[in-house]
Amino acid sequence: MKTKAWRRSHSVGSAWWSVGWMLAHLSALEGAELHVGPGHAWADPAAALAEARAGDVIVVHPQPGNAPYPRVALRVRQPGIVLCAASQAAGPIPLSGEGADLSGRGVHPRAIVQFDPDADGARLEGFELYGATNETGNAAGVRITGARNLVVRNCVIRDNDMGVMSDGAGRSGGAGGLVLEGCRIYRNGSPAHGGYSHNLYLGGESVTLQGCVIHSSRVGHNLKSRAHETRVLGCYLYGAAERELDLVDAAGWTTRPGSHAWVVGCVIVKADPTRGNRAVAHFGQDGRHDHTGTLWLVHNTIVTPHVAPVVELSAPGTSAWLEGNVVWDGGRRRPGQRLVEVRSGAEAERVRGRCNWLAAGYRGDPPPRLEQTQWGAPDQELPWTDPARGDYHLQVPVTGITDGGAEPAALRQRVPGLVLYEFTPPAGWRIRPELGPLDLGAFEGTSARSTNPVSQQ
Repeated sequence: MKTKAWRRSHSVGSAWWSVGWMLAHLSALEGAELHVGPGHAWADPAAALAEARAGDVIVVHPQPGNAPYPRVALRVRQPGIVLCAASQAAGPIPLSGEGADLSGRGVHPRAIVQFDPDADGARLEGFELYGATNETGNAAGVRITGARNLVVRNCVIRDNDMGVMSDGAGRSGGAGGLVLEGCRIYRNGSPAHGGYSHNLYLGGESVTLQGCVIHSSRVGHNLKSRAHETRVLGCYLYGAAERELDLVDAAGWTTRPGSHAWVVGCVIVKADPTRGNRAVAHFGQDGRHDHTGTLWLVHNTIVTPHVAPVVELSAPGTSAWLEGNVVWDGGRRRPGQRLVEVRSGAEAERVRGRCNWLAAGYRGDPPPRLEQTQWGAPDQELPWTDPARGDYHLQVPVTGITDGGAEPAALRQRVPGLVLYEFTPPAGWRIRPELGPLDLGAFEGTSARSTNPVSQQ
């Protein structure tokens, strides 16, 4: 007889609306641990989920040789459910969607793990999700349909039609408080769904990506978001088939005031060559709706060899603030590079900022309202520590970059809702050290003197 081994008071914990600055607490739920795997009461996650109640914790143990659980198609409808890998697992536990019905028809989900609107406060942690496909090319590793305050942590999401999808499902605040933390998301996208499939395709109220590595979309963008608020903090994005970031419109979400995006402490590297659109970040519209907010691009290290805009604004309500960034050309030394392009009613006068370092190829036509811009010399190379691992610490101080930014307190006065994170190569994140005037770019300090006292991964 299948029994729940023990029952205890399990707190769902703080449901994150926005990491570090706002917490929305769910009520504590009576929960049980349901153990899945060899020698345990349930043989597969679906069987345990079918019997789980609100607040239960489904602990999945590895199979021999860490073989994948096959044909996984989970549809979570209970609030506060936690799906997690057992603590003794040596690495992510694989959940394969190959052969599963991920059509989205009837009772079937459209993802390996799908969270429906009643699944508020759920958490997914410690899995590798791959092989999600369907005939329409939009099966996902993880899908959130309106569930709020959901956390996806320390997961690998690869080789699916879509990596992660979210939408508000017509619900007030739908998909609000979604957090993706410490995840590796790569090689997602379906050629059969070209133009509509990406590593991440997000919508709804708000999403925070923190310490994630997102790369090599098979088609489409590394991150596409139509959410009202999008935060990308201390992440590493590289090698997209199209843009690295495509932050665009959705009626009722981005048409509201305050539809901002924060990209802070990230390393962003364009592939050379890039097969599709060579721009780095697009903030605006690809439909007919406005995007009423600001792109806050703050203390990132951006590498692009292309004569294409780093930032595109494409809606009347858009603006941008660029501060503390290092934009390097990958050593290509091309003239005529463009920092910002505006179109579709966006105005160049609404691009502002200060204290950015740009490769020499950007000298031609900088936006007029960027203050204290510095340019590298035409033949200047930057002494990066280990670019292959995403480690763009400087090996030695560089004039104009080292201590070239603002004091943190002054920066916070200009950038609302700012949390200074930085990426920790090859994966992870930490709170950025504050050692006086900030260094420009994604990292504080050279590799020789950088420490990692508060790493979260």
